[in-house]
Amino acid sequence: MTTIIKLLIAALVLNAAAQAGLAYFKLYQFQDAMHEVLLFAPNASDAELTDRVMDLAAEHGVPLDRGSIAFRTERFERAVEAPYVEDVILVPGIYTKAWEFAPTTSVRVIPSGNQGR
Repeated sequence: MTTIIKLLIAALVLNAAAQAGLAYFKLYQFQDAMHEVLLFAPNASDAELTDRVMDLAAEHGVPLDRGSIAFRTERFERAVEAPYVEDVILVPGIYTKAWEFAPTTSVRVIPSGNQGR
């Protein structure tokens, strides 16, 4: 009997680890895709980037709200933050955890114009 209980506990722990791992894997894939968007279109408008990030969120199954996307532009850096909350089922039918994820990425940009001439 104790062996069955130990196996059941081990299966629950492995399942919880797998579910958490999958949630983080999705986060990293989404963050990498956002980085590619910024890398190949650093001078795009905020509206264009917002549309593209929302498309990426739909592709990756990320429950992202359009209003939570924030852009930051500093002298030589363009960054995007897209925080979201996802429910991760750790113990099926018993325990679901709402996890907050905050994918953030940035790229260096070259200022446009003839500033050095």
